[in-house]
Amino acid sequence: MLEFFTHSFPLKRKEIWFYNGETVKPGTYTVFSAARKPITKGNVFYEEYQTSVIDLQKDKDALFKEIHPTYRYDIRSAEKQQVRHNCITDPRIEDCHALVKDYNEFAKEKDLDNLNLNWLLSVQKKGALRFSRVFVDEKWIATHIYISDGVTV
Repeated sequence: MLEFFTHSFPLKRKEIWFYNGETVKPGTYTVFSAARKPITKGNVFYEEYQTSVIDLQKDKDALFKEIHPTYRYDIRSAEKQQVRHNCITDPRIEDCHALVKDYNEFAKEKDLDNLNLNWLLSVQKKGALRFSRVFVDEKWIATHIYISDGVTV
């Protein structure tokens, strides 16, 4: 179970990720996300999700062979076009600020909600934040944000 506080005003808000039936201290506004075990309490927010289980101990060729043929084609095409990616597994505060700035500029163009810096820094402070960025000719074209407890992403 991974838990972190995202803010404390006016109510203390705690997010719990990858819940598996552990005891949770009451008295806070608690949000459950990506739970491994169903939540049975009546007054909590619970976000449903779907996931894939991938055995990352397999070698690269075996993993690649298990990918859907369309996605394998897309990966090979991206390699030919010299698409590159950058994985940040231990982001610094400065990385988080840059990510929020870039994302919020994109969100404004697309009329999407902004990425909350305080939320992102809460995840980063807990050591659970990872993100990857994709570039073509030094131009940023995509970002994925991941939350990990060391076992599940």
